[in-house]
Order: sequence, then C-alpha cells, then structure tokens
Amino acid sequence: MLEGLRQALRQPAHLRRARGIWWSKLQTACLDNQLWDWQGNEVVVMKRVASTTYMIGSARYEPEGNKTLLTLMGAPEGVEIEL
Repeated sequence: MLEGLRQALRQPAHLRRARGIWWSKLQTACLDNQLWDWQGNEVVVMKRVASTTYMIGSARYEPEGNKTLLTLMGAPEGVEIEL
C-alpha cells in the first residue's frame, strides 16, 4: 500500500498538488540554511564551502508557476527552480 502511494505521488500532477498543499499549510520549502552550489546547480549536503556555494537564506514555493525561489545569502541574485 505504501509503495502504491509513493508511486502515485511521483506522478507530476499529484506531486504538484502535494507541493501546493504542503506550502499552503506549512509555508516552508525545507531549504532554509542549507547550501546551494551555484556551479553544480544543486543543493549540497556536508560539502566544503567553496566560492560557488551559498547559504540558502530562504526558499518559497510558487504553486501558480510550479517553481521554487531561493534567496541566497551573499549571492548577486537568487535562484528559480522550475519543478
């Protein structure tokens, strides 16, 4: 049963709806204070801080555009991730 639920949530329409519900209830994307590797274009865990890594100050999900917006501390601009 849990495997069926997991597979159903991986479908784009269901995943988008789940993200929207999560955001509307919790108002968090669970990315605050993690590291973003600008060159690798990914969130990194336990990586040595380098010139291409920035601390994620805040993240928010925009259900209308199905994207996540990151504000990076000390970076010249933020990051927009299309989901």
